[in-house]
Amino acid sequence: MIDAPLHGFAGVLARRAQHSTHAGRAEHAPRRAPLGLLASLGALLGMLALLAGCGSQVAGAWRLIGPEDGAHVYTVVADPHVAGLVYAGADNGGVYRGRADQSGDVVSGDGIPHDAVVASVLPDPLKAGVIFAGTSDGLYRSANFGDLWSAYSTGLPSQVAAVALAATPDATTLLAGLDHAGVYRSVNNGASWTLASAGLPAQAAPVTFVWDAPDQLWLLGLIGATGAPVYASADGGQTWTARATGLPAGVQVNDLATLPGSSAGGSPTLFAATTQGLFSSANAGQSWTHLDGALPQGTALALATLPQQPSWLYVGIGSAVYRSTDGGAHWQSVAPGLTGGVQALAVTQGPQGAPVVYAAVGQLARYPTGVTASGNSFPNWIPLVVILLALVIGGYLLSQRSRRFGYAMGALRNERNTGRAAAEAERWNRQQRESSSQGGASRPGGRDAIQQRQRMGDEQGGEGRVSAPTELTSRSVTGAPADEGKAKQNGHGKPKQRS
Repeated sequence: MIDAPLHGFAGVLARRAQHSTHAGRAEHAPRRAPLGLLASLGALLGMLALLAGCGSQVAGAWRLIGPEDGAHVYTVVADPHVAGLVYAGADNGGVYRGRADQSGDVVSGDGIPHDAVVASVLPDPLKAGVIFAGTSDGLYRSANFGDLWSAYSTGLPSQVAAVALAATPDATTLLAGLDHAGVYRSVNNGASWTLASAGLPAQAAPVTFVWDAPDQLWLLGLIGATGAPVYASADGGQTWTARATGLPAGVQVNDLATLPGSSAGGSPTLFAATTQGLFSSANAGQSWTHLDGALPQGTALALATLPQQPSWLYVGIGSAVYRSTDGGAHWQSVAPGLTGGVQALAVTQGPQGAPVVYAAVGQLARYPTGVTASGNSFPNWIPLVVILLALVIGGYLLSQRSRRFGYAMGALRNERNTGRAAAEAERWNRQQRESSSQGGASRPGGRDAIQQRQRMGDEQGGEGRVSAPTELTSRSVTGAPADEGKAKQNGHGKPKQRS
């Protein structure tokens, strides 16, 4: 028995729990209903994620990832030990870390004065976690991936910006280019420095170095100086000679890069990003050729290479980045969407091996926006799987709920029909009682006559037995008489008399 009255569909389900084998399913239907809602919500979220992912892939736009504190980024470099890790130097003394497998904000460490400008960053080629930062306040070093920094400027002029840093692959020689103060050299991993500007113009401002490993040469690019814009050193950076044949007069070199085995002869090809476009050299800078190709005219400020792809080269011209996969012979735009001039570039591998490009454009920009080559932060098939699973689960739950609803409605109809039949039986009994009170046993339809006929039928083997009124409850679902015989028994006529 139900303690409290229940109305409507909930009441039907509660009553069915006591009388039907399907009651358990119906009773638990409200508990499972939220799963259908969750499945639909999951499908919606998966579709939104898919649309967001497809949008970033189709648009192919760069994404600004920081710094969120408003710092201006001047330089960016990839870590040679940790795939996907880059460092960016800014104008607030911060060296920010970014990861190719994360979409969160970049973060910086402590120790460099906040009023210092970080113009160059150099990860140690042999020791993971050791980083040098050239700033307007001198040289700083970190031994824990940039978390903490300490001054490391023994032998360097004070209050002079180190605008360029470089090291040989074996880290036996480090070079530092100081703003209008020439080149300084260290052979003890930066613990002390000595002047190494022999052959350079007075007050030279080296802004970029590159190590030509096969020729065992250092090359540097100058800005703001008269004479040649490119110099080379064959004695480990102690003395320098000009190598500018083919470069226009008055041109300034903003960046240098070298690719192993890019030229037809197999020797490294040197590239120079200049104020008059991109130039290349197949003979260690002794002569230079302007690269037209599909590159636009204008100042090229930044170059980057990818060690895993020895023939790939990236160049920043204006507010766009271009890539060549054949050593500079052909070029194509990486992606649209940059709004500021490209001041520095770095390329690293993402978790799945796809290249991830970083550009210093005031803020740090990244492309693709996530960790896969498609440009999404997760593969596109994941939202599709989520949507399909959600739809399958949602469809199953809805079908189960519909079936339970059908069971409940069937029980409701049966209960109504049973109640109607009971009412008909009660009405029939009342009519018989009224007839008995008026006519007694002599009436053919009275109770005594019925009992007499029943006894006579029992004596003759049950022939012509009349069912008791309380057993006459069979009716069709619509409430109409099931057949003529039952109709007469249910009160639509007198019981059929034997002949």
